[in-house]
Amino acid sequence: FDATLRIRVGTTTVRTFTESATTEAAYLARSVDLSAFANGQAQQIRFEYDNPGGSGVSSFYVDDITLECAASGQ
Repeated sequence: FDATLRIRVGTTTVRTFTESATTEAAYLARSVDLSAFANGQAQQIRFEYDNPGGSGVSSFYVDDITLECAASGQ
C-alpha cells in the first residue's frame, strides 16, 4: 500500500500517516502538535487522503477530533 493521510495547516504538511497493508484490529489514537500555528490568526486544518494505487479501499477513518487550546500566556 502506498496510500497516505496528510494533516495540513494551510499549505504546510504537519504529519503524514502511511496506510497499513492490513486493517488494524482496533482504532488507534493519533496526536498532532499544532502549537507552531498558534499565532492568533485563523488557520485551516485539512485531512487529505491520497491513494495513488487507486485500490478504492481505505482503512483510514478520521473520527472524534479534539482541538485543545489555551489563552495566550497561560
